[in-house]
Formats: sequence, structure tokens, C-alpha cells
Amino acid sequence: MKSKLKLLLTFLIILFVFGSYNISEASSEAVEYFQSNIELNKDGTVSFKEYIEYNFGNNQQHGLVRNLIYKKTNQDGKKYVTEITGLEVSDNNGNPYNFYQSKKGDYIELKIGDENKLVSGIKTYVITYTVSGSFTYFTDHDEFYWNLTGNEWDVPIKSFVSHIKLPENVSEDQISVLCYSGIYGSTDQSCEINIMDSVIEVSSSKILEPGEGLTLVISLPKGVVGVLEPKIDKPSFFQILILVLVAIATLFWFIFLPIKVLSKYIKDRKFTKSHEKIVSAWFEPPQYDDGDVFTPAETGFIVDKSIDHKELTATIIHLAQRGYLKIKEEKKGRFTFVKLKDTNPDELKDFEIEILEAIFEKGNEVTDKELKKSTSIFTSISKFNKKVEEILINKQMFDEKPSSVFVKNMVLFSLGLATMNIPLSLFSLLGRNSAKRSLLGVEKYSEAKSLMNFLKSQDEQLNFQSKNQMFFEKLLPYATAFGVEKIWAERFKDISMQKPNWYEGDNFTNSIFIGSMTRSIGGSLRSASSAPSTRSSSGFSSGSSGGGFSGGGGGGGGGGSW
Repeated sequence: MKSKLKLLLTFLIILFVFGSYNISEASSEAVEYFQSNIELNKDGTVSFKEYIEYNFGNNQQHGLVRNLIYKKTNQDGKKYVTEITGLEVSDNNGNPYNFYQSKKGDYIELKIGDENKLVSGIKTYVITYTVSGSFTYFTDHDEFYWNLTGNEWDVPIKSFVSHIKLPENVSEDQISVLCYSGIYGSTDQSCEINIMDSVIEVSSSKILEPGEGLTLVISLPKGVVGVLEPKIDKPSFFQILILVLVAIATLFWFIFLPIKVLSKYIKDRKFTKSHEKIVSAWFEPPQYDDGDVFTPAETGFIVDKSIDHKELTATIIHLAQRGYLKIKEEKKGRFTFVKLKDTNPDELKDFEIEILEAIFEKGNEVTDKELKKSTSIFTSISKFNKKVEEILINKQMFDEKPSSVFVKNMVLFSLGLATMNIPLSLFSLLGRNSAKRSLLGVEKYSEAKSLMNFLKSQDEQLNFQSKNQMFFEKLLPYATAFGVEKIWAERFKDISMQKPNWYEGDNFTNSIFIGSMTRSIGGSLRSASSAPSTRSSSGFSSGSSGGGFSGGGGGGGGGGSW
């Protein structure tokens, strides 16, 4: 019995040691050095040459596996195919390697080596290929948004560098470059970028662990590379089945659904009309039940269920009035925003802090011109919208989320156009802001609408306040949020006003000037918030407009040993 126990114990020890040995050997594999040389060609193709120095350690393997992604999916879920041609593999002396090429899902798998031979130690693999369909084309720029390493390596990449040669006649000041590193979806920028003699060098500033990669975004002027769109992927059996089901559901799609969308829009308007109580003279913004006053942004949102540059401009003026920043006019129509004090969570709401931090991200002074080009302000505007909406939802002003209703209807609008369902498209467009307000929401909507009507009214009931600059300034942000600041300023044009302490400049005259100033600032913010080129002609999102991340765009894949 004792001998059997000793035998079993000996066997387990051997198994443990052998297993530990295998684990340590497997973990010793790594990409010691990865270099990619890339050329952006004028015809729209891109040439790649990858140098991969792979360390097999003491393991006995057949060679390297390199997976290249040849399909990419746009934000509508449509798949597009990039064409990969001219695949060649050699060692660093130019001697060709055997390799096996096959398609697996969205990948082209390269198994490099010989199944009858084993290798160990460090081997260098040089992989060359050309890709068609790697650029994305926007209304105002073209873009190379590419995962240079891939986020699916089984082993760490200890050192990575890439050299990207720009097309002819493209200068450094005509482009913008960003890079992202880390796991898929990461916006970390632990990478270094250098540009010299029309060559961009990008390198990782840290070891890329398994699952981590490096993605590059280059924004180019229109027309410097040829238009070579990726081809749409042929529908799968499942997609064909979906099309058949859609055909069967034609009656639902073309008749029932448009009627349902229109009915919801009518019910929302009828509910609001039957419960609203709008008066002609209302001098105060709405208040929540706890006494907290609606900000200009919240007041604008409760009226039209959306946020745009008007609410953003109103918020900036409101923050200036409260001493957080100063607006300096350097010359007519050109402004600088100066930070006066740090954000205070006890005084400010989350969306106000978000905008202040975005404006002054790079320093305590920023020009409106710099703000137009800021990617962080665009990202923060999106968060600004969500946070304003969240407050109103949490305060039970709406029975459903306005942004969700808007997105749902715009998807139906697009699908309606695509399927020639004109009634559905029209009714969806009409009902894009048909999110239902609660009874409390209608009450506050009535107060906000009453205030808006008062601000744009031209009757004489304002005479008792018409010489009060404090009254003018108090409601100016709300007039701006409603887009009626010009009318509001006109009401006070004949009174003598002192320059507000939140404004600095030599051009101040009267209320008309302030109304003009708010429109100028709004014009600058409209450029930042509208983001006119966020989707390519094939439906892909931009990586250079604040929405890039590691693993985004085209390219990618990974590898390991076999």
C-alpha cells in the first residue's frame, strides 16, 4: 500500500514539474521586435512590409502564425472587404519561407514554416503585401485609420515601430496624426509620433501585452489619394434569410409601422397641448421641486428635447456671469476665453464641469479658433448632451429618453428611405422628438415656453424693467438657449449699459453688441459641435474626430506560433 502511495506521489511530482516547465516555456515566447514600413500610394492602395523578430525560446515549433483582417464593419453593422494582394514571406536575407494561406472568418491566416521541420530561438519573418480599400473618405478629409499591430497576439510585443511614407506633395501642416494603444477600445495614447521628410514614425512607449495593440489615424487633405472604397461583403445565408423575412413582413413595414409612428407623434402633441399652461408674461426660468433653478441648457432641453450650440453658448455665458471665466474680444468677432477659477462641484452641475474642463484642457486661455479644432471639446459636447438629459430624466421630466426616441426614429427614417417607404421616413422625421414628457415635465415645459414667448415678445409689458441692466443680463443666457438673444437685446438698445465684468474688450457699446457677441461665439461652437464629417462615404466613423481607439479602423489581426 505504501509503495503504491509513493509511486502515485512520484508521478504527481513529475507531472507538476513537467507541466510547470511547459507553461514557463510557452510564456517565454515573444515578439522581440516588430517593425512595419508602410507607403500610402496615390492610387489609393497601401503597401506594407512587416519585420517580425519572433522568439520561440526553447520551444520546438513549426513557425509563425500571422492573421490579417480583411473584413471590417462600419457603424451600421455592414461588412466591407479589403483586398490583400502580393503576399510574400521571407527571412531578413530575402530567402523565401514556405507559408500556407487560408481564410478563416474575417481573417487571412498565414501559417509560415514547414510542418515537417521544427524551429526554436529567434527567427525573423518579413511579410509584404498590398491592401486596396484601406482609406475612408469623408466630406472634408480622407483618412488612414489602421490597426498597425493587431490586438490578438498570443504573446507580448516588446518593441514596436512603424514608418509611414506620405503621398507626394503632402506637407506636415496639411495632416493630423493620432495614435491609440492598449486593449481593444482603449483611448490611451502611450505612443510616440515623429514626422520628418514626409515620413511619420510612430512607436509604442511600452511593451504591448497579449491582447494589446497600436492603432494609427492620419487625416489627409481631400484628393491626395485615389478613391478606392472597400467592397461590400456578400450577404451570408443568415442575411438572405432576414431579407426573406422582411419580404414576408412587407405589410407590417409599409402600413402598420408608419401608422404607429404617426400615432405616437400625434399622442405626444395632444398630451402636451391638453396639459400645458402657457402665459404671456413669465419672468423666471423653471424650478425643480427642491427649489433648484433650471440652467439655460436644461431650460432649452425641456422645450425642444435636444441640445445644440445654442445651449452650449448659453452655458458658457452663464458660467462667465458666475465668475468661472472671462470672455475677451481680441478683435471684432474673435474671442479668447480666460479661466478665472477652478470648478466647484458644490456650485456646478456635471455638464458645466465637463465643458469647463474641456475648454481649458490645455491651459487657462483658449481662443475660439483653437476651440473649433479641439477634438476634446467635440467629445465633451457629446457628454454634455447626455448629462443634461440624465438630469431631466432623473428629475422625472420625461417618461422616456429623448435621445433614444430620436435615434430610433432616425434609424427608421434611414431604413424607410432605403426601402422606399416614404410614409415611414416622413412620419419618423416628424416624430424624431416625440419623447413623451411627464405631467411634471409638461408643467416645466409650460414655464420654459412662457419665458421664451416673453423674451421674444415685442409688446410693451416690459416697460417696468426696461432700464434694468441686471434684468437684461439675468435672462440673456436663457434668450441665447432659445435662440432669441437678438430680439431680447433689441428691447434694451436705448439704455446706457456698463460693460459687464465677465467681458473684456474695447468694442463694447450696448445690449445690441452683447446680442451680436453671443451669436459670434455660437457660430464658433456650432463648428465644434456639428462635426460635419463623422462618417465616411461607406458609413465608417472617423478616428480623427475624437472617436478613435485601439483596434479601431481597418487592419489588425494578431499571431503566435504553431
